[in-house]
Amino acid sequence: MTREMEAIPVWHNGVKFRSLTEGRWSAFLLALGIGYEYEPGRHELSTGGTYLPDFWIPKFKAFLEVKPANEAIRHLERHKAEQFALDRPGFRHWISRGSPVSAKDYIQVLEAGHAQWTHACILEDRRDEGVFWLSGSDGNTEGAQSIGGWGRPTIHERDPIESKRIRAAYLAANCIGKMAA
Repeated sequence: MTREMEAIPVWHNGVKFRSLTEGRWSAFLLALGIGYEYEPGRHELSTGGTYLPDFWIPKFKAFLEVKPANEAIRHLERHKAEQFALDRPGFRHWISRGSPVSAKDYIQVLEAGHAQWTHACILEDRRDEGVFWLSGSDGNTEGAQSIGGWGRPTIHERDPIESKRIRAAYLAANCIGKMAA
C-alpha cells in the first residue's frame, strides 16, 4: 500500500512544516504555551537507517511523530517511530492520530511497546488550571501523568478536564490551512 495523497506543506509561525497536520500540532502546542523543537535531528536506529522525529517537546520529555488520522497510512509508516521508541527508553514516544481533535484520543503512546499502545490526550487539572495531564480520553484518570513528574494519581485525587484553554488550542490548530472568507 502507498499513500494516495501527498502531504500538503504549510507555513506557521515562520516555519515551513512538511504537512498541514504538523502545522496544526505546532499551533496547538504554541496556543498552550508548550515549546517544541521541530525536526530536532536525525537519529541512528539499531536496525539500520535513520529516523527524524517531527517534534521534541521538552516539557513532556516526549518525541512526537505526526501522522494522519488514516489508520492504514499510520500502520504503514510507524515502524521507524516504534524502533526509535525501543532504542530510546526513558523518554516518552508518541505518534499522533491526525491533528489534535477535541474530546478524542489523538496520541498513541509508544514507549510501552508497539503491541500495547495506550491512547491519550492532553488535558488540564480541574483544581489547578494550567497543570497539564496526559490522560485516557475515556475520562479514566488512573495512570494520568502530570507533566512535572511520573506520579500516578488515583481517579479520586485528580479529575483532568478539557478546559477553555485546551478548547481554544484545538480551535487554533483547526484554523491552520483554512482561508478566511
